[in-house]
Amino acid sequence: LSQLGLEASLGGFCREIARAHALKVQFEAKNIPRVLPEDVSLCVYRIAQESLQNVVKHSDASIASVTIERKGDEIRLIVSDNGRGFDPEAARSQESLGLISMEERIRVVKGQLNVVSVIGSGTRVIVDVPAT
Repeated sequence: LSQLGLEASLGGFCREIARAHALKVQFEAKNIPRVLPEDVSLCVYRIAQESLQNVVKHSDASIASVTIERKGDEIRLIVSDNGRGFDPEAARSQESLGLISMEERIRVVKGQLNVVSVIGSGTRVIVDVPAT
């Protein structure tokens, strides 16, 4: 991650997931600086990693999409899938380690995490973190 940068590292991870599982992973990056603060890059990468691993383990999705882009002073990550979806509030009340981990990572870099999921309609994980 520190050698290749966020865009190349995340693109490579998406290709690995697609090769290893019966999942089409679409990856798109827009205006991502080659150099970002290490804590920001690591946060975005780890949340994308956790999100895609959750897609593989739990969603029964056939397609996932990962988009990262710089919007003003922020980096936005969106990971979505066409899977079965889940109830995010129920997962939080059951203290899902994946969601807790993502929330902790976001808190450290003063970002925002939004998980939108409807049973039967897939999931979107949306992350906004300061780029500086």
